[in-house]
Amino acid sequence: MDKNSVLAYSNTILKRYEEPLNTIFLYNVENDSIWAGNSESFAILALIDGHHSVNQIATELYKDYSDTDFATVYNSVMAICSSLYDKGIVIPINDKE
Repeated sequence: MDKNSVLAYSNTILKRYEEPLNTIFLYNVENDSIWAGNSESFAILALIDGHHSVNQIATELYKDYSDTDFATVYNSVMAICSSLYDKGIVIPINDKE
């Protein structure tokens, strides 16, 4: 996975939002892994749609968080996407493996 990877959710994912905790849980039923994210991660998760690359997600978010430098936004996006990828929650749909 790299900055040009277009990501989509695996078809083995269950999503659950716990409002009192302000937390979203993503559970991969295939490998029994779970990922939890806070409200700041919602914007990233919404852009994982099979159409945006990691770099495009960072660019979109940078428009909303322009008080932060692009490198910081990109590094946050890459960290979350990498974590989701490592747990099999998202898959790159444009990579040839």
